[in-house]
Amino acid sequence: MWEAFILALNVVFPLTGLITLGYIARRMKLVQPAVLEGMNQLVFRLLLPAALMRSIISINLSEPMNPTVFILALGIMIVLIAIAMPVVERAEHDPRRQAVLVQGTFRSNFILFGLPIATAYYTDIGIIALMLAMMVPIINLFAILVLEHYRNRGSGLRTVFTKILMNPLFIGSAIGGILLVSGIVLPPPVKRLVDYVADMATPLALLTLGGLFSLSSVHRNLKPTLILTGIKLIGVPSLAIGLALALGIRQRELMGLLLLFGSPVAVSSYSMAVAMDCDGELANHLVVTTTLCSLASFVVWIFVFRVANLI
Repeated sequence: MWEAFILALNVVFPLTGLITLGYIARRMKLVQPAVLEGMNQLVFRLLLPAALMRSIISINLSEPMNPTVFILALGIMIVLIAIAMPVVERAEHDPRRQAVLVQGTFRSNFILFGLPIATAYYTDIGIIALMLAMMVPIINLFAILVLEHYRNRGSGLRTVFTKILMNPLFIGSAIGGILLVSGIVLPPPVKRLVDYVADMATPLALLTLGGLFSLSSVHRNLKPTLILTGIKLIGVPSLAIGLALALGIRQRELMGLLLLFGSPVAVSSYSMAVAMDCDGELANHLVVTTTLCSLASFVVWIFVFRVANLI
């Protein structure tokens, strides 16, 4: 149990630390709200697309992977969205908040949160890294579709399709996909530039997230935040793990599914929500709360896995 706690703390503390530093910086007036909003636009329009492109071109297509695991992950993702949309629309009437809540059910911070945990347990995480990397563009595409759907309700299909094509994350994914499929390798100086830009995405996104966090709005978002936190950290991973165990999936593949579906809400979901005119305040609370609560949830998940000899 103590080992699981230390492992989860090593992953969660740097994330929450950056959020806290962002909050303190704004309270001390080291950075103004207008600057933070500009930083958020920079994250969404440049840094995240670069990070997404890098993750795609780094996929090793020759790495063997059990197709059952990938099909299961994709199927669960689609079912989650199909269930979440009508449920959320019945409970919440504001499309801007609907978009954020639906996105929060399926979009996780699994690369930043999951890979350090996987590395702590396995010397070879090739299968886990491949599965997570292959899900990155798919999940981001789903997120773009969901947010554009709620943002452009009443608009024609052509308008929605055009908005999707112009989305920076879609453009980053498309460029990465073209480079991966074509086999084009970036020259070392260009690759280094992409690495520099991509490496800034998460730290700057977390600092911005903390800087724009408002305690005064906690009461307004408390109920949906707590409900979605329980669903995200307990309900969804329980469903994924139950189905995986029924299909005979164990060890690294099972750990990959836990990291994919049990990680806190993706940091980038906040940047996307703000940039696409959805409820950024609610998205902010979802990311912060699920990240903090993931310390406890992952301790429990890892402890259960170890006791049951599943990892």
